Amino acid sequence: MAHDISFSSVEEATAYLGAVLDRPVVSHDSAVADGAVLTQRAHHFPDGGFTNVYDIAWSRDLVSAGIRVHEQPAHVSHTDRRAVATTSGSFFALADRTPVLPRHTSLNLVVRDGRALSLPVADREAVVCRGGDLSVEHVPAAGLLEVNGTVLPWRGSRRGGAGAGRGGGVDTGAGTGAGAEVYGNGNISIEVDNARNRSRAVRESSKHTPPTGDPDVVDVGFDAAEGGVFRSSAARAGGGLPLFPHDVVIRCPRALVRGTGDTLRVLQVGPWPAGRLPDHAVSAGPSLHHPDLAGHPINADPSLGDNPPFAEVRAARMLLHGGADGRIHVTLFDARPGSADLVGATPEEARAYVAARFGFTWGCFLDGGSTARIWTRQDTAVRDYGNRHYLRWPTGTQTDYVWEPAKGRPMANHLLLMPRYLDIGRGRPGPARTRRAGAGPDTPHGIEQALKARFPVAAPPAARGAGAPPPQQRAGRGAARRG
Repeated sequence: MAHDISFSSVEEATAYLGAVLDRPVVSHDSAVADGAVLTQRAHHFPDGGFTNVYDIAWSRDLVSAGIRVHEQPAHVSHTDRRAVATTSGSFFALADRTPVLPRHTSLNLVVRDGRALSLPVADREAVVCRGGDLSVEHVPAAGLLEVNGTVLPWRGSRRGGAGAGRGGGVDTGAGTGAGAEVYGNGNISIEVDNARNRSRAVRESSKHTPPTGDPDVVDVGFDAAEGGVFRSSAARAGGGLPLFPHDVVIRCPRALVRGTGDTLRVLQVGPWPAGRLPDHAVSAGPSLHHPDLAGHPINADPSLGDNPPFAEVRAARMLLHGGADGRIHVTLFDARPGSADLVGATPEEARAYVAARFGFTWGCFLDGGSTARIWTRQDTAVRDYGNRHYLRWPTGTQTDYVWEPAKGRPMANHLLLMPRYLDIGRGRPGPARTRRAGAGPDTPHGIEQALKARFPVAAPPAARGAGAPPPQQRAGRGAARRG
């Protein structure tokens, strides 16, 4: 069992963690459960540095997969203890200096137990669960709503760029006054304070709907109620309605709104009518078939901060994908920020690796960086993989930086695996997956051939020394707390 260790400075912590963590793993395969295997490999780059690659793969016939969505970020200990494996999930609102977060912190789309609880404001891929099976689908931020019995097309307020106007088969009527514009947690804007060690805060103006001079529209905040409906609890003309207290916020024709207690029903989200929503879904990163990962619109998403998450730099990466052998994989490329040794992978390097090793047929990126982790559970023993560098920074009167190797960062959603007989899903059949024919540049085979040539696998360098021994733990402030 790992213990928490305290440090008086970031520099002291960095020196310790580099000696402890920056080591290539020994190749190893271990059975997590019937039909689920975890493998670990060290991958060395020709220009120096390495990444430790952890992959958990499972058979859909024997293992059921699910998505657990928490309204507020939670540690893995709050997930289902029957799970034989748990992984970090997708993007969520993350701010160090914002005491109040949105009602749902998983960004953009949230579907839980077959009900849409948060609507997307931008077109994104989504990780989808149906009947204990995971897949990836493109979900346009558009659909249909019913407000007090009147059906309205809706579109996400940040919808634009690639895919704008497609609407998933729905004419949104945006800009004509005939439809509704949806706002939500995907509208927040994160600003980074370099003077405070790059701490993150939500820009105040992004916590409210933007101003409007249109006298014929009104902003309405709706909260989930029984029976699958939403009921309004606040309305404001001219903009400025707070986003955080509500599940769904829309800007719609003023004539449709009567006052507090208005009803809203979600009739369609992207390609899904209300009666065919998945069991669970959350918005995710780019598809592995996207031709330009560095140019994907998510890189300009202000809700993720000022660093483009899929720029061509090496960092920790996390991918969900289907392999050519029919199994599903979650693959983690580990990194330690600031390390010249344990460097992670670029998005293209990560995609090339899974193409060469597994031959992916579908997939997407999950949240990477300091969030990406895998846990396995066998009997009462829990093991964790990846991102063991996590430091809890001092708050209030505290002065210590605390290393929490087993605990890590709380997250808004997790992926869970458990034996199929425990049935995470609700028994609905999953959608048929289509495979692209041929071997063009945007097909799995074409991507594999092109990227294998571009990013060759180098032989490991000669074994390095274990490095300097870690500094002695300071008395009185060390391993007093368990992770």
